[in-house]
Amino acid sequence: MLEIPNSADRLKRLALDPSVFTTDAKKNDDARMKPERKRAGRKTQRKKKPRLSVSKSLALFVVVPGLLAAIYFFFIASDQYAAEARFAIRSAESGGSPDLIGGLLAGVGSTSSTASDAYIVTEYIYSRELVDELEKAINLRQIYNRDEADFLARAGDNRSVESFMDYWKSMVSVYFDSTEGIILLEVRAFTPADAKLVAENVIGRSERLINELSRKIRDDAVNEARSEVARAENRLRLARVAIARFREVSKIIDPSMTAKTEHAIVSSLEGQLAKRETELGTALMSMGDTAPRVIHMRTQIEALKKQILDERTKLALRDSAGGESLNENLKRYEELVTEQEFAQKAYVSTLGSLERARIEADRQQRYLAVFVNPRLPQDALYPERLRWTLIIFGGAFLIWGVGSLAIASVRDHMI
Repeated sequence: MLEIPNSADRLKRLALDPSVFTTDAKKNDDARMKPERKRAGRKTQRKKKPRLSVSKSLALFVVVPGLLAAIYFFFIASDQYAAEARFAIRSAESGGSPDLIGGLLAGVGSTSSTASDAYIVTEYIYSRELVDELEKAINLRQIYNRDEADFLARAGDNRSVESFMDYWKSMVSVYFDSTEGIILLEVRAFTPADAKLVAENVIGRSERLINELSRKIRDDAVNEARSEVARAENRLRLARVAIARFREVSKIIDPSMTAKTEHAIVSSLEGQLAKRETELGTALMSMGDTAPRVIHMRTQIEALKKQILDERTKLALRDSAGGESLNENLKRYEELVTEQEFAQKAYVSTLGSLERARIEADRQQRYLAVFVNPRLPQDALYPERLRWTLIIFGGAFLIWGVGSLAIASVRDHMI
């Protein structure tokens, strides 16, 4: 903005030296441009700060990791041999088949029970229980700390149980094909013999597990039937003891036979009595009452009547010793015999139930059928050197690319 002279001296100076006006205007322009120059200077300073070039960051974060991975996998990583096996859980109820493989594929996987057993075996192979058993049987930690193993692949002597379990899960692979009902097992180790040994022991202990489960199922199914048999047997034993005790007390082996004998005696005596009475009537027609023969016949008749009365008393009344009458003994004996017969029938029935339970348990029994046994591997299948090198290289490149884009975006927002 121009200053307007307000005095005569000022006008004189402007007339003699016009540059005074130009100098004042320049000072005003310099004052107005100073903040802009400062901002431009700061931008220039920021641009001059040292930055990591794209080629250097690519080499540092992509090429170097990929090169290290290649060196490790192709020159350091130990060979790992894999022993494979295939087996299935089969039940006896699956029925016969003309060929083994057809029977396995037809019988296994068709029921939820065998599928459940297969999943149990799968989880068991990954379990600590199996690892502990293998450690006791074949010294599993020593197998995975062989001198053949490199420093990254070996298990390490100081691993905790949990850490070793993670390592074990990385060295064994189990897959259950629910469609075919087949379990595929792959075990890795640093020598062919170790891989085969570990795989065989895993299968052996899995088979033992299935046998134990089958035995438990069978016992559960049969134990109830056995309990019923035991109760029926005890009932029959008590019934027989009661009959023996009755015979011991009553001194009668079979009251029914005794009763038949007594009735036969009474019937015989009654027949004799009727005969004597008939003879007496005939004799009275020709003799008097005082005739010796008539008196003798009457004496015989009275004796027969008394004998009949005594025999009937045995059947109906208590004897003088306080024992039970024959009729009462017969009633009691028949009750005991009836109880014994019922107990006998119940015992026979429970025996049949037990046999049926055993047949059903045998029909539902499970067993592990191995149709591809582990063999001694010839070539090392692991580690997959090229695959893992490319994966690490590709992963590093992806991380580098995403990071570079993120950093560039942040810088653009800061300008």
